[in-house]
Amino acid sequence: MARKTAVRSLDPRVAEAVEEAEVEAEVRGELADAAYDLQDERTQALLDKMVAELRQNVTGNVIVAIAGQGAPISREALDANLRYVATEILKNLAVFDIRVGTYVIPANLCVLCGVEL
Repeated sequence: MARKTAVRSLDPRVAEAVEEAEVEAEVRGELADAAYDLQDERTQALLDKMVAELRQNVTGNVIVAIAGQGAPISREALDANLRYVATEILKNLAVFDIRVGTYVIPANLCVLCGVEL
């Protein structure tokens, strides 16, 4: 609850941008989770390792800033974005016929834009 209060006290443009970043992260997390669920246990373990490495090497907070005023996105939004980045890396390698593990591209999504088919 303290986070919502802190964001509300910001410039309304910053609060709106933070909210937008959180919503986008939630959508990315859902896409990543759908791709993750299609993978076998070994490939899921690889994705878990990639996310853990990304999380360990991300320093500080991701800040949304407008006109010199900023606010961090939530840890949950950051984690959703990291899951998305890991699945995108494997997807993009698969597009170029570079297989990592047994990664499977979700058949119901466009490979290039993510639109549901």
